Amino acid sequence: WASALLAIAAVPHGLPFCVHAPLVSAPRTAVRLLAKKPGSAKRKAAGRAAVSGKGFGAVAPEPAPAPESASAQRTLADRRTEWSDLNEWVSASGASCDAVELYVDGDGLRGIRTTRRVPRGAELLRIPRAIILDEGVADASSVGRIWTEPGVAGVATPPPPYARLALLLLHEMRRGDASPYAAYLRLLPSPADFSREGGPTVLWEKEELQLLECVKLIDDTLARRARVEASPLIGARALASRWGELGLAGLAPTEDELRWAVAAVTSRAYGAQQEDGTSVSLLIPMVDMANHAHPPNTAKGLDGSDFVVLAAQDLPSAAQVFLSYGPLPNQLLLSQFGFVVPTSPTDFGIVRCDALADPAAPAATLAAIEAAAAKGLLMREAGGAVSAWQPAGPQLRQAVLSLAEASALPTGLTAVAVADSSAEDAAAAAYSAFLKATLGAYSTSVGDDQLALKNKTGLEPRARLALMWRAEQKALLNRELAAVAAAGLRPKSSSIPP
Repeated sequence: WASALLAIAAVPHGLPFCVHAPLVSAPRTAVRLLAKKPGSAKRKAAGRAAVSGKGFGAVAPEPAPAPESASAQRTLADRRTEWSDLNEWVSASGASCDAVELYVDGDGLRGIRTTRRVPRGAELLRIPRAIILDEGVADASSVGRIWTEPGVAGVATPPPPYARLALLLLHEMRRGDASPYAAYLRLLPSPADFSREGGPTVLWEKEELQLLECVKLIDDTLARRARVEASPLIGARALASRWGELGLAGLAPTEDELRWAVAAVTSRAYGAQQEDGTSVSLLIPMVDMANHAHPPNTAKGLDGSDFVVLAAQDLPSAAQVFLSYGPLPNQLLLSQFGFVVPTSPTDFGIVRCDALADPAAPAATLAAIEAAAAKGLLMREAGGAVSAWQPAGPQLRQAVLSLAEASALPTGLTAVAVADSSAEDAAAAAYSAFLKATLGAYSTSVGDDQLALKNKTGLEPRARLALMWRAEQKALLNRELAAVAAAGLRPKSSSIPP
């Protein structure tokens, strides 16, 4: 289902995205670039602040700090010190990074911005592969022994890249200042940072997920979380004994720590194509602090062994640097990255279509639904069954129209059509019924949500994100309903607009 959504959103460069893996992960996309390499970089200063470990098993398991705890909230001065440490470390590793600096807006959102005017095509960042974390680094590390050495019966394949990187982060954090990545680890968002900003839905409590009022998004989040926790290699129960057996640093990760690490990786990793044509997931210091915009004001990708970010347009001094995570719908931006883009041109409404996923439907209806799915007009779930949740738009319209033309509309939908109406009119009535039922399942109207969002201080971050998600969904569904009422159902083309 997620794969088809990404295809609809016209994900560039043909990079593969995990589909219903233990956690659906759409890595930020990147391409290969050719750019002139800079000269030698300045050397690292000797002093460096200590790594706190943020409670991740360095000495004893600690609960994630409450978001209101003053001790859990790093000050702007702390962040600038951490940035300075990171800048020294990446520069000493041969990176070119003096064109950008840390940026923190009035709401505490971090990003990077230019330190000077940068002309179109010039380098903003060049990060050497030696300090980039990928699954190869995880495999070769001490923690990689969890999946590279025998010891887990019945497990023939290693965990997916995001899981290996998550365990690498947790192990390196336990090593403290002994980790070569200590300066990078200090700037990763803590559990308190994620809580304060909202964070990916995999970190939300069940009560917070219910605020989304979207069964599809809630169920997918819980299923992904359960698959990580039940993994025979990376689940907390499996690691409890294996971690100690291998003599790894600190204590075995808890479920909360694993959930945090998975969220940190999947919200920051970029997917890139290597010279041999294979794709790889990368955690890239400094680059992964850039915020999202689509289209962005940069271009990015691997240039040989370096990861390079170029200015895609002339950038003035103090301009925020934006990278695109891909032309993704808000469903994926919220579930994986923890934010919602208002009125996004790459978003679309999600429609509940239970009648299209009813295995007890008449044989003719089931055959027509399967035919529509085989043409790519309907989404499927992981097991191959047609999903009860479909993106609104031309493909779903065409699917419903094909059912009406075959006189195979589900029984419950034939009743909404006017007697003796044309197939197109019957399909329009059925499609509109899907839209109205989806809208009616929400507890509030889009106007109610927009009014609630005007309250700047009375909403918790995740409640605000849930309201934003709901408001965007309802606006999209209402727009689709109005379009069908005004112009009918038959699409003007077979492609779905972004």
